[in-house]
Amino acid sequence: MSICVTMWYRFLNRIARHPRLSCDIDFIVFVELDGELPKSSSTSALSGAGLVRLFNRVGDSIGKYTYAMPETDDVSQLLLLIA
Repeated sequence: MSICVTMWYRFLNRIARHPRLSCDIDFIVFVELDGELPKSSSTSALSGAGLVRLFNRVGDSIGKYTYAMPETDDVSQLLLLIA
């Protein structure tokens, strides 16, 4: 048995021994269910790729509210001369 499966069994046994959680109807249905659980469509979990898309969207939104300002101070001229 893999370590992940062992951890799941340990977790479920701890819930089953808990005085309040073991009486929860959702837990009882989950434990007694034969077959696979239905796929959830109402919950959203952020994966790594989902976080990247979220940050890209936020960056795009911020970009719409900002604009590039031309550099007019002397430092930009000095940098151009050095480069």
